[in-house]
Amino acid sequence: MSRFEGEDLFGSGPHHFHVHGVEQRHVTHEQPGVDGAAVTAQGRAARQIDQKGMLLADDVASMADQIARIEAAAGGRAGELVDDAGRQWSNVMMLSFEPSAIWRHGARLAVNYQVRYVQVNS
Repeated sequence: MSRFEGEDLFGSGPHHFHVHGVEQRHVTHEQPGVDGAAVTAQGRAARQIDQKGMLLADDVASMADQIARIEAAAGGRAGELVDDAGRQWSNVMMLSFEPSAIWRHGARLAVNYQVRYVQVNS
């Protein structure tokens, strides 16, 4: 079960994470007449973590409550993220939550969504 800041925000439906690798910020210096280039490292960039899934609810009010809780968690605070594989990621900030329109999924209501997180440097 995944959690963000200790809360199960996405447990009503299936979801999965894609954890991107690490990247160094850098500047490339090239000079005319010189073979190759010099590269200056400027520290590690923030790790990107993407989540996709589906929220499920029995009625519109329950769906609206789930969406409101997720939007409240996207408040610019860094917290701990536990992904669907149980891996823990510290200093993670939710940057965006993009829900689709509500649609009928059998007897229940559903919303597909995408979330983008970044793991900020501590």
